Amino acid sequence: MSRTDAIGIVDYGMGNLRSVGKALEALGFPVRISGSRQELSRCPGIVLPGVGAFRDCMGNLARQELLPFLQDVLRDGRPFLGICLGLQVLFSESEEFGRHEGIGFLQGNVVRFPAGMSDPGEPGRRTVLKIPHMGWNRVEFTMDHPVLRGIPSGAYFYFVHSYYVRPDDPSIVACRTSYGVEFAAGVGRGNLLAVQFHPEKSQAAGLALLGNFGRLCAKRHEEDPMAFQVIPAIDIQGGKAVRLRQGKAEDSTVFADSPLEVARRFAGAGATRLHVVDLDGAFLGKPVNFDIIKRIVAAVDVPVQVGGGVRNFDIASRYLGAGASRIILGTTVVRNPEEVLRITKAYPGKVAAAMDAKEGRVAIRGWVEVTGVVAVDLARQIEEGGVSCFIYTDIARDGMMVGPNFRSIGEFAKGLSTPVLASGGVSTLADVELLRTMENGGVCGVIIGRAMYDGSIDLSEALRLERE
Repeated sequence: MSRTDAIGIVDYGMGNLRSVGKALEALGFPVRISGSRQELSRCPGIVLPGVGAFRDCMGNLARQELLPFLQDVLRDGRPFLGICLGLQVLFSESEEFGRHEGIGFLQGNVVRFPAGMSDPGEPGRRTVLKIPHMGWNRVEFTMDHPVLRGIPSGAYFYFVHSYYVRPDDPSIVACRTSYGVEFAAGVGRGNLLAVQFHPEKSQAAGLALLGNFGRLCAKRHEEDPMAFQVIPAIDIQGGKAVRLRQGKAEDSTVFADSPLEVARRFAGAGATRLHVVDLDGAFLGKPVNFDIIKRIVAAVDVPVQVGGGVRNFDIASRYLGAGASRIILGTTVVRNPEEVLRITKAYPGKVAAAMDAKEGRVAIRGWVEVTGVVAVDLARQIEEGGVSCFIYTDIARDGMMVGPNFRSIGEFAKGLSTPVLASGGVSTLADVELLRTMENGGVCGVIIGRAMYDGSIDLSEALRLERE
């Protein structure tokens, strides 16, 4: 199995990693237990298990630089299963051994069971409840969540804990139980489910839950937009499909009068995504070829990512409202990072950041202005903002048919948990094959331009490599 098939189990030095992994494997799902964000970033789903102290868990995650990765996973909608402590750390803070901040993806706090709790039991008798809570509890479902489907509400699950979560938003509570007090036994949002109980110890009901999660991950893998992709590029200048050399507007070659027909041809050949850039918009800082791009999006049945002149929230909303699957931000990433954050918050999973570099420095405004900003440093700064991928282009190679700068691409992807699309200089199928081998290093695909138009690369052959 390739790494992208496996469900990632986060190893941060604590938790019931092996028992969770064995349970999933017994159900037929491959797993990868790892503390490396690079390895985990290629997994279609993530499990965050946990047994121990909240403070120690957060400390270990921080030391292993896993917190930004987990925040990215939680934002991008990837299937996520938190177990026990893996539920609690998603919240704002815990009172365990003092006050300690959590990841803060969910608002609320973690509190200890009150002392002196009792269970009414039989009439006239009260049983003092021990802390920690250890044993089987009946769990009532309050949400139709895909990971809970097919399991009867009221099924029993196994608990071991002294603290429980109190969400600020009651609508995220997926299931409830009681032990002296009623509390949230699990929370859900989208593809996220986090539970206080241990499904790996909960026999048939727990295995059913893990099976549902495994199938959700398998579906994500089949549909995963970040599995390695070969993406044909359509650059639009003056209403025509062109290619530039090194991004220079005055050094362009017209390859087709109709970008729309090019898009139809690429989609018909089996492309799983198109990369469309409004070059005029990139130079002017506002959309120029919007109507053409809108027609392309409407005419093909594959996702279309769009860049060039996307400088603010309104333009991003306009393109996404027209059906673009993803917008690409370049100049705005450098000039207005607050606007980037505004866009990513409103459209999670739909924003890519273009890292166009010349000698390692970021170029903006259609590549006419080279800044003093180091590309990889900028990428690390904005990674936590929620971009779904980076597009790395070595400007000196773009359109020159001399091959990609494999070393720079690898170094750029190496320090990031967010996937990277490679662009610039791809001229042969061998280039595509070599980039494909860099998938485990964070390279999630390649954008091909001039080589496809002049016949150096046959798109159908390149797409065959994508599917291998």
